[in-house]
Amino acid sequence: MGRNRLLFRTNAVGNGFDDHALQRMCKQGDLARVRPGVYATPGDAATDITTRHVIAVHAAIAKQRTTAVVSHASAAAIHGLPLWDLSLARVHLTQPGTAGGHTTRRRHQHTAHLSPVQVTEVDGLPVSTVARTIVDLARTEQFDRAVAVGDAALNNAMTTVDELLEEITRLPGRSGATRARAAVLAMDPRSESIGESWSRIVMDRAGLPPRELQRVIRVNGDLLGRADYFFDEHGIVGEFDGRVKYSRQIDDPRDPGQIAWDEKKREDRLRDAGLEVMRWTWADLDAPCRLQGLFGSARTRASARPGSHHRRRRPVRRLRSPATGSPPNHVTESCAHRCRAGSTSPRAP
Repeated sequence: MGRNRLLFRTNAVGNGFDDHALQRMCKQGDLARVRPGVYATPGDAATDITTRHVIAVHAAIAKQRTTAVVSHASAAAIHGLPLWDLSLARVHLTQPGTAGGHTTRRRHQHTAHLSPVQVTEVDGLPVSTVARTIVDLARTEQFDRAVAVGDAALNNAMTTVDELLEEITRLPGRSGATRARAAVLAMDPRSESIGESWSRIVMDRAGLPPRELQRVIRVNGDLLGRADYFFDEHGIVGEFDGRVKYSRQIDDPRDPGQIAWDEKKREDRLRDAGLEVMRWTWADLDAPCRLQGLFGSARTRASARPGSHHRRRRPVRRLRSPATGSPPNHVTESCAHRCRAGSTSPRAP
């Protein structure tokens, strides 16, 4: 089937197969139909949604009759970036032109003039560069989704803020430039997961005070750990608990129970040092008021601790800060309204 493990009907017919034989192989489980005229092995077709989308991208490019570049969410999938709630129902391609693109059930065809520096090759496919991909997402997707993908690209050193800002200047007619710039300036390479990115955005919406990311905490020379977020003024360590927090990790031989126990001991050491720990989950991010309540409770506990004088000693060492500062508050929706309206935020895997 070739290096992409795809079987095209035209090739199959040329090798003596007919449509009845292909249909019979699908019924028997020997083949799986990816799209009209394109097949893959059942194992490939049954993998996760991102891998299936990558297969669909290879198939779309192979059947594309005009010059096109993989772009937008499809390019993000090819680059291996996390796709938090981005739709993969259609393959996104960009072809030269100035007229508006069009969509079908399986394809979203964009039009734009991409220069050679905006295109790279991945697994034999012409793909928009990481910088161009992030900017395209920042122009067309929801603010928080674009920021989460951009955070991941920055965290993995796949691009830089300067490259993203430079890419914005290349937009034809500066289409969506203001929206893209706002998202780029809110990105932070210190966020290590979608959950941390989303938490940061919700904190801004909730009006929580300034905090630092990935802060290394030492007391009297002893390393207590690294905090996802640190509210120095209030002596509060913020930790996001994703669903995989205590699951067995590939690179962590400890069982989930041991991981949870070690985390508890770490929290005890932080509290003994006069710090308070604030934890939240995906459910708490559904509305900013929930995070406000958790922070308020943590602040009350922190102020009552006898060891709260640690803030004057500042027994904390900073990690190297990125070029960008804390993201601005781009959302003015009231917390009370969000709580009354209920949650609309999706959950990341």
